Amino acid sequence: MQVVPAEFVVDASGKNTRVPEFLERLGVGAPEAEQDIINCFYSTMQHRVPPERRWQDKVMVICYAYRPFEDTYAAQYYTDSSRTILSTSLVAYNCYSPPRTAREFRAFADLMPSPVIGENIDGLEPASPIYNFRYPNMLRLRYEKKRNLPRALLAVGDAYTSADPVSGLGMSLALKEVREMQALLAKYGAGHRDLPRRYYRAIAKMADTAWFVIREQNLRFDWMKDVDKKRPFYFGVLTWYMDRVLELVHDDLDAYREFLAVVHLVKPPSALMRPRIASRVLGKWARTRLSGQKTLIARNYENHPIPAEPADQLVNA
Repeated sequence: MQVVPAEFVVDASGKNTRVPEFLERLGVGAPEAEQDIINCFYSTMQHRVPPERRWQDKVMVICYAYRPFEDTYAAQYYTDSSRTILSTSLVAYNCYSPPRTAREFRAFADLMPSPVIGENIDGLEPASPIYNFRYPNMLRLRYEKKRNLPRALLAVGDAYTSADPVSGLGMSLALKEVREMQALLAKYGAGHRDLPRRYYRAIAKMADTAWFVIREQNLRFDWMKDVDKKRPFYFGVLTWYMDRVLELVHDDLDAYREFLAVVHLVKPPSALMRPRIASRVLGKWARTRLSGQKTLIARNYENHPIPAEPADQLVNA
């Protein structure tokens, strides 16, 4: 092993960082680790698109899942302005064996929330192999709880806390962490002994928000390990309210903007519970109930079974 002296070190080596291992070896002690096992798999394949099949009215198709009744997501988009190559990414939770062949990939597409994903690639010539990416768990290293933090050593991005890739929050978190690091370095300097404590205390709040947003969705899955212990006592009320928010944003642009601001970490989750939004959320729900109609979610999912088997077992059946 080569030793490279440094006055200031930033660990940006990702989830597989070995820094905790090194700290343990040095007698400093590794930070406490917290994880959510989600067993997420990405599968991506590209196809050539002839002129007559190219989209004229859209640039991307995204399929979202309503959990726990659905556990798959999909995205399709052209890789360049010529619109000759269509990239399809299929995502599944609780998945242990992703598709390996074109036939399995097409069968996997049938498990997505909309049949449009599979139909869009029917008859197209493959332009790439299948690229699979496994993301078994969300991991958070609780440096903020350590008392003896090493001086001039800071972790950023997935080396500190990782986010479910479907949420898209990983890069947002990393950028906010770097911004906080820059501000503290400008104020205290790289060698200040209190820098790590101030840094981790600040970014821990960001991680709390990100994990709160993600877990509101992930903890709906009963198969998650220790899910009952991880669900807060108010989880039922929270998911009920967020369902009502999702129903509102279908026809309320202002509420949709607030929702996006929260899921992109621009505003805190409490922004969706302020009177201006909460009154619309509850008002829409009350009007629906008084009219005798079913809510949007009830109409679509009241007879929808919760998946009993992992997605890969359904593909290979």
